[in-house]
Amino acid sequence: RFEDLELRPASPLIDKDAWRGLLSDEGFDDVRIEPDGARPGRATRQQALLLARAPRAGQRWRLVAPAGDPLAAALSSILVARGDLVVDDASDAHLVYLSAAALDDADVAAAAEAFCLGAIEALSAFVGGGEGRAYLVTRGAQAVENEQAAGARWQAPLWGVGRVFALENPGRWGGLIDLPPAGDAASQAAILAAALDARDGEDQAAIRHGR
Repeated sequence: RFEDLELRPASPLIDKDAWRGLLSDEGFDDVRIEPDGARPGRATRQQALLLARAPRAGQRWRLVAPAGDPLAAALSSILVARGDLVVDDASDAHLVYLSAAALDDADVAAAAEAFCLGAIEALSAFVGGGEGRAYLVTRGAQAVENEQAAGARWQAPLWGVGRVFALENPGRWGGLIDLPPAGDAASQAAILAAALDARDGEDQAAIRHGR
């Protein structure tokens, strides 16, 4: 016997509009019901298939980048706006290593630290525990469609570091992402956020012209 009379005052069945409201109240979106009510008949009134997108669970991210890095700031804004958390230090968060993406041809001394010491230290601390995955980001490090950054030679070794880490820690590996060599921080952060969300099975991606 049902007691929620405000939902179904005269029948044990909940009508379609009520289901839409219930699912929306619980955070589901893109609610669809088939059949949609356009076809008459008792069977179609009493039976329906409900489809809805579950609410997205917030994720935790740790961004490693130079102080004041505009790409890190723009990516952080995107992640926070969609309900994720950006944390300073947590082994259970996803790691996004951005330091090498900030290099240019003049950053010789910084490059040695960024792609060697910085990346290795960050990955060593990261692998200690948790279930997050590590992503290493470069900008124009790979020669794709004749587009490569001036500082490519200082960033490219990070791909070697990533490949070794992937072999030794496959369960904690996310991927290598090479952003376009040109573009403002906001547009590159949007490209990077989409790449972090991709579930295409690729763990090495050089993105040019939106693909």
